[in-house]
Order: sequence, then structure tokens, then C-alpha cells
Amino acid sequence: MTDQPDYIECGTVRLGADGAAEMDGTRKLMSIPRADVIRIELLHGSASERPLLSLILGLILLAISIAGPMMLAGALLGRGRVEVKFVTSIAFIVPAAWLLDLVIRRRWFLRVHTTKGSRKLIFKKGCDPVALEQFVMSAKERFGYS
Repeated sequence: MTDQPDYIECGTVRLGADGAAEMDGTRKLMSIPRADVIRIELLHGSASERPLLSLILGLILLAISIAGPMMLAGALLGRGRVEVKFVTSIAFIVPAAWLLDLVIRRRWFLRVHTTKGSRKLIFKKGCDPVALEQFVMSAKERFGYS
């Protein structure tokens, strides 16, 4: 946990007087202004913003990535021919695996409730739950988050 005068940071999540942010080093990936924040809560679960949609899209991409190699195998066994563009569909396995991992594997995240809904700020893997709880309590005391 990093403690600065204007903010505190734990892993990839930064909370301060100016708002909440998910960080990649010193670069903000997502930022929520303090004026929009209603409350924050620490949760453990699916880190996907929209789990059902991500699951469906991940399964579709997985099916596409499997179709090309199956067509190739069929062509090699003499059951038709296949174009090269179908074989390249295996590249869809990378985003499919990422989406399915985001939906299925449980992670610690900070749900930030705003005036327009809620957002999830994901903590890096392997964070200590006790340290995360202290981080959230410290942000609530120091910066007035509820």
C-alpha cells in the first residue's frame, strides 16, 4: 500500500481526494471523479463489468476458434476442403480465454457506486484480503468515502 498526501494506492487501485482510479503503473486506465462517487465497497467475485455478456461472447469466440482447426482436420481426413482464413480463426482463442477467465475466476475488486451506476476497479492478483480491507477503511476515513 502506497500512502501519499493526495491519495493512497493498493496494487492497481488508487483512491484519493480527486476520485478513484485503476492504475497501470503511473497511467490511469479508468478514472472516476470524486464528485460522482456515492460509496465504495470491497468485494470478491467475478471481475467482469457484465458477467453474462462476457460469458456469452467468450463462448462464441471459443466456438469460432475451434471451428477452423476442426475444418482443417476434416479436410486432412478427406472430408472436404478448407480455406486458410478458417484456420486463422484459432487466434480467437486468446480473447476467448481472457473473457472466460475474467468471468469465472474470482478476484478482489472495489465496486464504486456512482450517480450513473457502478464500476469495478480490479486489484492485482495475490493481494492480501486484510490489507485490502485496511486500504478501504483508510480511504473512507481519510477522504470521506462512504
